[in-house]
Amino acid sequence: MKIKALKLFALVLIVGYIGMFGLTDHSSAKYSNINTGQGDLTTFEASYQKWLENTSRNGTDQYLTMSFGWMKGLSTEYTNANGKMRVELKTGKISVKASNLPDAKWDIWLIENRPGPTNSTLPDQDDRKINIGTFESIGKIAKFDTRLDPTTLANFSIDRVAIVRAGNDPADFVLTGAPTLFQRMQLNRVAPVRLDELEESSSVDTSDTSGIFGALFASFSTQAQSSDPEALIAKGRKIFLTETFKGNGRNCATCHRENNNFTIDPKFIATLPPNDPLFVAETNPALSKNFEKPELLRKFGLILENPDGMDDLDKKFVLRSSSHLLSLSTTITSPDPKLGIDFTTNGLNPDPVERLGWGGDGSPGSGSLREFAIGAITQHFPKTLGRKPGTDFRLPTDAELDALEAFQLSIGRQEDIDLNKLVIKDPLANSGKTMYFDTGGFAEKGHKNCNACHIDAGGTTGIGDFANLLDALPLGFNTNQSTAVNRLPQVAQNGLPPDGAFGRILLPDGAFGNIADVPGVGPVPVQEFNTTPLIEAADTGPFFHNHMVETLEDSVAFYGTDAFQMGIDSVGNVDLGGFVPVKISKDPKDKEVLAISALLRVLNVLENIRSSVSIETRAQQKGSKILKELIPLAISENQDAIDVLSNGALVTQLGGGPGVALANVIAADSLLKVASSLPKSQAAQAKLLIGQALERQRAARMALVDPATLPKSFQN
Repeated sequence: MKIKALKLFALVLIVGYIGMFGLTDHSSAKYSNINTGQGDLTTFEASYQKWLENTSRNGTDQYLTMSFGWMKGLSTEYTNANGKMRVELKTGKISVKASNLPDAKWDIWLIENRPGPTNSTLPDQDDRKINIGTFESIGKIAKFDTRLDPTTLANFSIDRVAIVRAGNDPADFVLTGAPTLFQRMQLNRVAPVRLDELEESSSVDTSDTSGIFGALFASFSTQAQSSDPEALIAKGRKIFLTETFKGNGRNCATCHRENNNFTIDPKFIATLPPNDPLFVAETNPALSKNFEKPELLRKFGLILENPDGMDDLDKKFVLRSSSHLLSLSTTITSPDPKLGIDFTTNGLNPDPVERLGWGGDGSPGSGSLREFAIGAITQHFPKTLGRKPGTDFRLPTDAELDALEAFQLSIGRQEDIDLNKLVIKDPLANSGKTMYFDTGGFAEKGHKNCNACHIDAGGTTGIGDFANLLDALPLGFNTNQSTAVNRLPQVAQNGLPPDGAFGRILLPDGAFGNIADVPGVGPVPVQEFNTTPLIEAADTGPFFHNHMVETLEDSVAFYGTDAFQMGIDSVGNVDLGGFVPVKISKDPKDKEVLAISALLRVLNVLENIRSSVSIETRAQQKGSKILKELIPLAISENQDAIDVLSNGALVTQLGGGPGVALANVIAADSLLKVASSLPKSQAAQAKLLIGQALERQRAARMALVDPATLPKSFQN
C-alpha cells in the first residue's frame, strides 16, 4: 500500500510539473510585458526537465535530501563540518549524517519560514520550528535517525534545517541548509509572483491558473499574480539588477553585468563613473580597509573574498575575478564521491551540493546556487566590516532566493555542443577540433587532453577510475583540478595573496585548500580550482581565477608553461603524481595553440549568435517598452561575436568562412542599432529590422558550421 501511495505521489508531481511547463502557452500576448532580459524560459525549463528526469530515475522524488554546512559571517562558530538530512515525505522517517563536527551534543531543528517585515530565509523568532532530536558527535562521523508523525510532517513545510549546540535556539546555528528551488517546487513552497513586483505588469492577464503554481496558490491573494515561471525569472532579474538589500549600494549586477557576459573586466571597469557602487571602498570610510584592494580591482578586475572565514581580515583573504554566470545549469553538478574524479570528495572538506565559484565551494550552507546569494550579500553588500544582519544589510527572503535562482538557471545555453557531430567549415578550427580530441590514458604523456576535463568544450568531465581513457565516458560532473595557475611569475610580481581554492585546510604557503592522498606519492597540498566551460571562454577574458592571462591564445599556451608542466601541485606534472599531462607549446603563436584557439573562437561565436537570436526572437513577441530594453542586450551579444571573430587565431582566416561570418554579424549590428534608435511608436518597423538582423546572423552561423549538426537549441 505504501509503495502504491509513493508511486501515486510521484505521478501527481510529474503531472503537475507537466501542467506547469508542458501545457502553458508561453508565447501568449499576456506575457508581452514580462521582461526576463538575458534570462530564457526555455533554458530554465530544460534545467528543470533534466532535474525531474534525474529525480524520477533515482527515486529521489519520494523523499527530500538537504545538505547543510557552515555559513561564513553568519554561523555562530567556525567549523569545517557538513552533512546531509534525508526526509521520507510519506513515512516521516528522518536520517541525518554529519562529518567533522566537534565532539559535543547537537540539536536538529526544522524551520518553516513565516512571512514578516523583518523575516528572512534564516531562522527568525516567529518562524515555525520543530526540534527533531539531539545527537552526540564523537569522532569523524555522527548519525541520527528518528521518525515524525506523517500528519505532523504533512502540516509543516521544511524550508531549512539548523544544527545547533544542544539547548541553543535555531537562530544560533552552526550548520544550516535549505532545499533548492526545484525541491521547493516539489514541496509546493514557491509562491506565485505578484505582478506589482514587476515593471508595467498591470496589463498582464492573470486569469489563467493552469499549472501547479496556479492550482496551489490561486486563493492566497486577491492581488494580480502569475504562476508562470517566466514571471518568476523576471522577478529574479529585477532583484539581480536593482536590489541592494539595504547595504552599501551594491547589487548582484555590480560585479555580474548583464551587458558584459555577467562579469566585469578591467576594460569594462574603466568605463564606470567614480561613484559606481563597485568602488564603494574608495567612497565609504567604513570600508576603506580590508573590503577591497582598489588598485588591483581597477587594474585586473579582482574582487576581495574571504572564503575561509572573516576572523582575520588582514591576512585571511584572496583576490579573484568575477565568474560569469552563463550556462550554470550545465556546469554545477557535483561529482559522485564513489568515482574518485577529483580530490574534493575525499572527506577532508565539505562537499557542496553544487559546484559554484572559482573554488567550487563558493556557496555557504548547503553549497547550493540558492544559498550563494546569502554568501554574496554578506561578503559584498555590507555597510561596515561588522557585517551584522539587520544593520549592515538585510538577508534575502525565501521568495527572493526562489526568484534569483530561477533567473540564474535561465541564463545562457541549456546544453553543450556535440563536437563529434559538429561539422566545422574553417580548416584551422577543424584541425583544432582534431587536436582537442587527442586524449590519452591516466598519466599518459604526449596528448593534448583538452577533452579530458572539458567534455565537448563544456565544464564537465569524463574522468573516472573505471575509464581507460580520460574522456571515455561523459559523466556530466563539474570537477576541480590543480593547474598551478598560482605558480605563474606574474602572480607574485603583482602581490597577489596565496589562494588555495577548494577547501579550508591551512597549507604550507599560507593558503587554505585541500590535501590529496596521491597514489605513490602520499599526502600533497593541492590548490584545486573549478573547471569552467570553454564555449564561453573567448569573450569572457582575462583568464583564470586571477586574471593573470590576457588572451584566449595565451590561456591555451598556459598549459605549455613551466607552471603547469612542472608545478609541484599541478595535475599536469606526472613526475609528482599528476594524471592529466598536456603536450602543447607555451608560445601563443604556435600553430597548434592557434588551431585550438580557433576552435574555441568558433564555438564562442556560435553561442553569441544563439543567444542574440534568442533575445531578438523574444523581443519580436514583446510590447514596445520591453522591445526597446531587449535590443541593446542583443546588440551586446552580437558585438561579442564581432570581437571574437576580429581577433586572435581567426584573423588569418578572414578570407574564408570566418570573414563571411564577420561581414554578416557586422551587418546585423547596423540593423539592430537602427532598430534600437526608433521610437516606441515605430515598434513594428523595429521588429522588421530585427527580422533582417536574424537573417544575417543565421547566415553567419552557416558560414562557420553546418547548422544541421548543431544541437536543437543552437538551430534557432
